[in-house]
Amino acid sequence: MKDLKQIILCSRVADYSFIRNIRVTNDSALVTSVEKLPFRYHEFLLKRRKKKDREARIDVPFKGEPDSLRCAYCDNTTIFQCDKCGFQSCMTTGALEHYCPGCRKTYRASSIDYCDASNSGFIGINLIPRFDSWDRAQLALRRLVDYRNRYF
Repeated sequence: MKDLKQIILCSRVADYSFIRNIRVTNDSALVTSVEKLPFRYHEFLLKRRKKKDREARIDVPFKGEPDSLRCAYCDNTTIFQCDKCGFQSCMTTGALEHYCPGCRKTYRASSIDYCDASNSGFIGINLIPRFDSWDRAQLALRRLVDYRNRYF
């Protein structure tokens, strides 16, 4: 038995997400709770993700209250797992294309018999936090200010 999480972005309500807690056994995956996250809170959680975070593939049927299997914001019942950015997002059932709110692109939707989860809720190696250009610029500015304060 494993206790895992999924952080799922809402594809209709921009920059909102929710977290599903899942208890996985040999024959089923039970959604134990669903919690709405504050505006863009998944970005804060992503920065706290550890490199040792283990992912697991869930290939057994999901069980739970009907409300626990839906998006917490828009009631979509299907989950889209993006191979490019690693985010999971809710999706209209039966749609042929899906707009991924993680990488902000539209992809052809296809059906799979599994989904992924992890201890943190994030999946995909693309979601390990790295310094982006904004972080590097802020760090350089801080060093410049420290240097000027020290010598001038």
